[in-house]
Amino acid sequence: MRVNPIRIVTDRLCQESPEWEYADLAGDAAAWREAGILKATGRYTRVRCTCGETHEAEVEDGFAYCSFTGHRFPVMPEDLLIYTFDPCRMVEVITELMRCREDPVEVIPSRLWKMGKAGVPIAGRSRDLFFAPRMTGYAQDIYDHLPDKKTPLLIVGSSHFLPDNNGKIDDNRIVMLDSVLSVEDGCLVLDKDWMSSLVSDAPEDNSTPKRRESSGETVERMERELNKYLEAAFRNYCEKIRKGQGRQMPEKRLTLAVLADMVGIDESWCSRLLELKKPIDQCERMELRLMWDSTQDIDYMVAYGKKHWGRKYKGWR
Repeated sequence: MRVNPIRIVTDRLCQESPEWEYADLAGDAAAWREAGILKATGRYTRVRCTCGETHEAEVEDGFAYCSFTGHRFPVMPEDLLIYTFDPCRMVEVITELMRCREDPVEVIPSRLWKMGKAGVPIAGRSRDLFFAPRMTGYAQDIYDHLPDKKTPLLIVGSSHFLPDNNGKIDDNRIVMLDSVLSVEDGCLVLDKDWMSSLVSDAPEDNSTPKRRESSGETVERMERELNKYLEAAFRNYCEKIRKGQGRQMPEKRLTLAVLADMVGIDESWCSRLLELKKPIDQCERMELRLMWDSTQDIDYMVAYGKKHWGRKYKGWR
């Protein structure tokens, strides 16, 4: 399974002082470096040794020397670079993508920024946006500095967050960066429609609200619909492979709104059942979340299809 180019950064932002190596930023993950969000700020003097033992070797004049065997091996200059996260540059990228109307303000040094009002509506509202690189430490201090209003949103860099102990800030005001950020053609992009689908305080209309059933009954129906979608996607994938047309997902990605409509529930309830704001290994309904993730990622979809329908459809090999 390929490494998620977004989670390679957001997972590590859960740490207080994360670092990355040049080798971490391969493929799509290089977009972080190209955007200037991960910057080379130092150099290593030791590297992992190639002798097979679990130790590091000293680097001198472009070579690393093993203290156990005495052998040496070349080390490329870029392999010694230490990359660190630049939150100010991340704020600049988000404000550009969301067309924020004001200059960013550092509310808490190195911890919280107000990016101003977004130039595009989110879930039908004009909103002030805030950014916190991590919410795994000093989280309550950040919550205490957020306005006591319903519309502002906090975008969080780290892949999980601590809740507000005072209950002032609801989870629907928090958007995880790895749920809305992706790489397209080597550039970082924000899925604004997806961001809107994660926010559950859109203006109410006068239509009859959809009935919210017991979660067990709803989850079963979600699993049936996702299973049908994934089988169709895998069948289509196999047909394209057999015809020599390459690896393809369905032309239209399954969205949260479409799934909610298929199941007959509102989007916010659908999002909560899928536990989209949690890392998958922390989900209570892990199989359901895996099915959903498989509708969004071709490698996950193929792996899921091979497991469930690998003998039924030909061509995936």
